[in-house]
Amino acid sequence: TWHRVQAPDGRPLLERLRFARSLVSRTRGLLGRRELAPGEGLAFREKSIHMFFMRMPLDIVFCDADLQVVRVVEHLSPWRMAACRRARYVLEIGPGEAARLGLHEGMVLRVDPAF
Repeated sequence: TWHRVQAPDGRPLLERLRFARSLVSRTRGLLGRRELAPGEGLAFREKSIHMFFMRMPLDIVFCDADLQVVRVVEHLSPWRMAACRRARYVLEIGPGEAARLGLHEGMVLRVDPAF
């Protein structure tokens, strides 16, 4: 199932967000991918992520239970980790996408269909 993510004003941000629910999809994540298209991403229900064995940097967006952005980590390189204690969800998007989309702390995202 693909989810669509919108800004608070209804502006489309991500058209193809996949939610990794199963152990297999969470473990595999984006391994093996060399790029993400604009508007594409992967979401997890986690407070932290690692970039072990990744082939590209990613922008990481941590959101709380209400999908309010609580931390943005831009260009997280392979073999690095990031975490946010207040997060419930993590969105992995292409490098540079957070800035291009205007994602920032305090922004409340709308997801359809909801997670």
